[in-house]
Amino acid sequence: HAESAGAVPQAEHKLKTADEATGLLRLELAQTEQQLRVEETQRTNALRALEALTQRRERLEQDRAAQQQPDAGALAALELAHTQVHAETAEKQAQLTVLQTRLPELQAAQRLAIEQEKTAQKKLTESRARQDALLQLQQRVQQSGQLGDWLKKQQLDNAAPLWRALQVESGWETALEAVLRERLSAVHIASMTAALQALADPAPASLSLVFAEEDDVPGGGASTHAAATLLSKLRHTDTRWQGALDDWLQGVYVTEDLSAIINCRQQLGAGELWVNRAGQSASRHSVGPYAPDARIHGVIERQHEIDVLQAQLSTLDAGLAHAREQTLAADKALTVHQEQLAATRRETQELQQRLHNVQLEVLKLNQAQQRYAERISQISHDLTEVSRAEETEQEHKTRAEREALRQRELAEQLRQQMEAALVTRQQCEQSLNAARAAEQLAGHELQEARFSERECSSKL
Repeated sequence: HAESAGAVPQAEHKLKTADEATGLLRLELAQTEQQLRVEETQRTNALRALEALTQRRERLEQDRAAQQQPDAGALAALELAHTQVHAETAEKQAQLTVLQTRLPELQAAQRLAIEQEKTAQKKLTESRARQDALLQLQQRVQQSGQLGDWLKKQQLDNAAPLWRALQVESGWETALEAVLRERLSAVHIASMTAALQALADPAPASLSLVFAEEDDVPGGGASTHAAATLLSKLRHTDTRWQGALDDWLQGVYVTEDLSAIINCRQQLGAGELWVNRAGQSASRHSVGPYAPDARIHGVIERQHEIDVLQAQLSTLDAGLAHAREQTLAADKALTVHQEQLAATRRETQELQQRLHNVQLEVLKLNQAQQRYAERISQISHDLTEVSRAEETEQEHKTRAEREALRQRELAEQLRQQMEAALVTRQQCEQSLNAARAAEQLAGHELQEARFSERECSSKL
């Protein structure tokens, strides 16, 4: 019995040792299986990541394939067009500057031409007004008052007076007035009958009537003096006056120094008359101070001024016509220049707008090219990142697979060890059970032996 009882603790110790070994193996196997699951999860995650990266790569490649690169030829053509339009715009702008610079000159020329036309018009108007006024004065000399009525009655109101036909050397008008006096207003009479009729009706003022016939008889002889005659100081436009003028001015001489004539008057011939510019006269036996006749004074000067004005009017008319031509030419030149300026300004604006449009197109293409380059660069960068990520995930997948394989092998080893440990434990448990059964059996046998011993002892 003692031997059987001693075998039980040993069997229990072996069973306990087997249980501990089995527990350790079970724990290690659980840890290994857990690590295997972790590695498989990591592998699954890596596969999912690789799938996502593959999808992303496909999207990026599709995006890159869908990108349309701007036409480089179109951009080059636009840049060439921009250069050409820019040059055309600069040239047109230069033309516009020249035209704008010349515009004030043409405007000034127009203003000058207008002022010159106004001045010419003013001069012409003033000269014509002056001539009209002088003509009215001359007309009133002959036709005003009772003498005018008498001339009209004698049908002589339209007859031209002597002073209208005379052209006197400047400065000797007063001398002629002093000598001829009322005879300056002489008019032609057509016939003897008209003359007798005029004499029968006395005129209200002194007046000379000259027969309207040309005198073929020469004047009253040549002058015996070397001095100039008063007749030499005048010209006339009507030869019918020649006879009367020869008659009236015969023996009339002109002098600049009347006092010298007066000092030698004893040497003057009969009928000689000397007159100076002031109209003062002297003869052998008399001197004549001059007092102007109110009716005829100034008619010769006025007529001379009328003739001068008449000549000037022709010049002024021509000058006005020329000034008007200059004004029209300046207006036309300015109008043509303004039209050219407006057309050039319009063409410049059109070119500027065209240049702006080309610049916008060039800018759009450049921006499109820049966006394309940036997008392609971004896609390439993203693809590079995807490649790096794929390499990383592939490494994770490979490591997870390798580690999972190792853990799977380790788990298999642990399972085999576990099976062996379970067999050992079972054997230890069986040994313990056998030891306990042997101990019980030995104890039972010991009890029976003691009982038998007690029975034997009691029998003895």
